[in-house]
Amino acid sequence: MINAYNLSSRLDEHERLVKFLDTMAIMLGCAQSLDSHLPDATRPDVIRINTKSDILFIGDAKNTESPNSIFTQERLLNYVTWLSLFLSNSNNRKIVFAICHNKGENAHSWLKMLFSLFSRSGIYPSKYGVEEFDSSTYIEWIKAEGQ
Repeated sequence: MINAYNLSSRLDEHERLVKFLDTMAIMLGCAQSLDSHLPDATRPDVIRINTKSDILFIGDAKNTESPNSIFTQERLLNYVTWLSLFLSNSNNRKIVFAICHNKGENAHSWLKMLFSLFSRSGIYPSKYGVEEFDSSTYIEWIKAEGQ
């Protein structure tokens, strides 16, 4: 059973991970926030764009979800499918998709799952990585460019 304290603690941790992703997006030059949902009405935790460089950053924080969850995979597939459409509209476009979480043992599982989703959507990664920032902050990311 989740009590109010545990729920608040989980929400605080999720918000910390979201802020970390948001900072990463800004550091990559994606300063303009897109405060809307995707065409399928879902909304990742972070959506930022750099219109001059045509780079779109989508990030999702994971505090309680697992890379093995079918529901999580389906929601993330919606994000990746939308990224595929974004890339298909121009050869100059670039995307970065990142997952931020606090469980080091899941790091490579998240990346493996992202590769699977990208493959299903026909996106070919140009770069990718697993980054550990501290013992409670990990990011798996994939970059792709328009073909």
